Amino acid sequence: MRKHNLKLLLFICSIASLSGVILGYDASVISGVIEPLTEHLALTPWQSGWAVSNVILGCIVGAGCVGAISDRIGRKPTLVITALLFAVSAVGSALADSLTGFVIYRLVGGLAVGMASAITPLYIAEVSPKDWRGRMLGLQQMLMVGGQVTVYVVNYLIARGMPHAWIVSEGWRWMLASGVVPCLLFLALVPFMPESPRWLALNGKR
Repeated sequence: MRKHNLKLLLFICSIASLSGVILGYDASVISGVIEPLTEHLALTPWQSGWAVSNVILGCIVGAGCVGAISDRIGRKPTLVITALLFAVSAVGSALADSLTGFVIYRLVGGLAVGMASAITPLYIAEVSPKDWRGRMLGLQQMLMVGGQVTVYVVNYLIARGMPHAWIVSEGWRWMLASGVVPCLLFLALVPFMPESPRWLALNGKR
């Protein structure tokens, strides 16, 4: 593979893999949120568990429907929709003042997690030559873990030195809202990504 083509491939796959950062960020942000959220909303143990685990339902739906969506409108637009769902989930859950509202927006986040977990590796596999496919898919997995590590650091920095009362009333909201940042970065870079050549070929486009 020519050097300039490899650089372009790395650039494209790095942008696509940012959805892995968002996925890891969204999946792990709850670790710093659940304790102050439970206190703020006076949740019972089962309500607290539901606030965390409901995301799985969204994941199931997202993973189940993303194939049909991406086949119809394309891989690239589907990635954009996924990032927008992540952003809606981050802002909505941060502003929630009830368990119901929080769960609804976390379900939206779960929908995005399920979609991203399926569409990102599909896109990367379709734009990568066979000799580089495994390495490019590994990049997405690496950045997913990077997103998890990043949110742990962000949660710590938000809470560090702040009074407990502030963390319970406002701090957890900022932890959730911080998830918008990687979404905006991804959306800003998506225009530089080409559509999947396989999808174009399957749909008679060039």
